[in-house]
Amino acid sequence: MDFIYPNYYKDFACIKGACRHSCCIGWEIDIDEDTLAYYDTLEGAIGERVRGAIDRDVPCFRLGADERCPFLNGDGLCDLILALGENGLCEICAEHPRFYNAFRDRTECGLGLACEAAARRILLSEAPFALRTAEGNYPTPTEEILLLRDEVIRVLQNRDLTLDERIEAARVLCKTPTPDVSAAEWAKRFLLLERLDDAWTEHLLRLSEREAHTPDEEFLAWERQSPVCTQFLVYLVYRHLSQAEDEADAAETFGFIEASFRLFRALLMTCPCGTSDGECATEIARLFSSEIEYSDENVDAIKAYFRA
Repeated sequence: MDFIYPNYYKDFACIKGACRHSCCIGWEIDIDEDTLAYYDTLEGAIGERVRGAIDRDVPCFRLGADERCPFLNGDGLCDLILALGENGLCEICAEHPRFYNAFRDRTECGLGLACEAAARRILLSEAPFALRTAEGNYPTPTEEILLLRDEVIRVLQNRDLTLDERIEAARVLCKTPTPDVSAAEWAKRFLLLERLDDAWTEHLLRLSEREAHTPDEEFLAWERQSPVCTQFLVYLVYRHLSQAEDEADAAETFGFIEASFRLFRALLMTCPCGTSDGECATEIARLFSSEIEYSDENVDAIKAYFRA
């Protein structure tokens, strides 16, 4: 069984107290069975504190004021790690922001954009996306969806073409209908979805109120030089296209990917920070991921626009 990961995967590290959008705030923290059993064996004050913070109906940690994990201290650090080490974390905390996709002969993993440190690692990497194994060689997949996914990634990284030409070629490979939808209209459609963060709503409203979003020469020059847009597209393809169940689902999934990219690109163009600000790009990507990727209902709602 091969374990496959992107070339930037092992460079990731949690930035701990420097994180501006802690995953320990605002997210339900479920506790897996093995970790719950371990917590029940803990002795002393830390054992009492841990067990006193658990809602056993789920089970999960009961969040405190401002939906903070009860073990997130004032310095932005985890009291569980400080007391018990990394092994004291439940599975969801230890694994975030990683994701895993399992296949017959391989497990593929990656980093999610919902983490700001991961978003910087993914979007600002100058090196083209590539897949690795512990042995260093990427084994050619046997499943058709993975072969399609890898071909789409190759097309999207062909810098002899403009990004729009690459997207058109990838759309043909996936047999996705050409979307005749403006960026402002996509923003309005995303506004119909469940939203949690007011900052995401503000970005969408700003875009929805503007009709013209054709990239100008300055933006296109930035796009040619910067890795951001290509890396965002390739990330979405790597994470989502491999999960398509059949040809029709692949077409819908690439539709979701292109719609998400068109939205992301237009949000960059309308953001007051300007495209030269890498932090702006990573923040928009983080918001997109938190609001859309982590909601199966929201993903499916966008895919439905491409459903035959």
